[in-house]
Amino acid sequence: MYDVYIRFIDGATLRFRAREFDINVAGRLPPEQKPKRFTYTDTNGRQTPIYLRLDQVAAIVVTPAGTSPNQA
Repeated sequence: MYDVYIRFIDGATLRFRAREFDINVAGRLPPEQKPKRFTYTDTNGRQTPIYLRLDQVAAIVVTPAGTSPNQA
C-alpha cells in the first residue's frame, strides 16, 4: 500500500492511498489544454482513473503507506 501526494503549481494538493501507482511522466511536455487520463490501483484493487494536466503538477511523491513525512 502507498500514500500518494500530488502538489500542483497553484499550491493545491491531492492525497490518496493506492495499492499501485505508476504514472510515467518522463520527458518535458508542452502545455496541455485538457487533463490527461491515467489509472492507478485503488485500495480495493480496482483500476481507478485520475485526470492530470502534467504541466500543472509541481510534484508527485509516492511513499510506502504510513511513512509519509508531515507536510506543512
